Amino acid sequence: MKNNGGFSLIEILIVFGIIGTILAIIVGNITSGSEAAKKKETILKISNIQAGLIRFQQDMGKLPETAEGITSLVTNPGSPKWTGPYLGGGEADLKDGWGNALEYERTAQGTKITSQGGPDGIPLVFNNGRLSDDVAPKDGAATPAPANP
Repeated sequence: MKNNGGFSLIEILIVFGIIGTILAIIVGNITSGSEAAKKKETILKISNIQAGLIRFQQDMGKLPETAEGITSLVTNPGSPKWTGPYLGGGEADLKDGWGNALEYERTAQGTKITSQGGPDGIPLVFNNGRLSDDVAPKDGAATPAPANP
């Protein structure tokens, strides 16, 4: 009997299977951690925008109109009262963690800022700086708020 000292095909396939499983676990953890980091980044940016809106309101006497949008926090909307920019990061602060433009709406109750890049395709909606439970998917269909047991 001659022993070549090599590996059989089955042994090599088993090793590749183990390596593939380990890589799948690692990539899965990195991806889920990345989504959580993007969500936290978005929440921090919206917190900064809320602070900028307060400073804007103090200078201008009102919140930006929906048509002016939150770009008025970094670019003068044409008012001599404007003393901004009100955000330190400029235009980059107007995008969510996924790189999408944040949507601003002035409502009767205050402000609504929406990130369309939310995890699982569900937007993150912030009413007056607070994350809202009543969110709608990108296709516009309403999603009921989760029931509290």
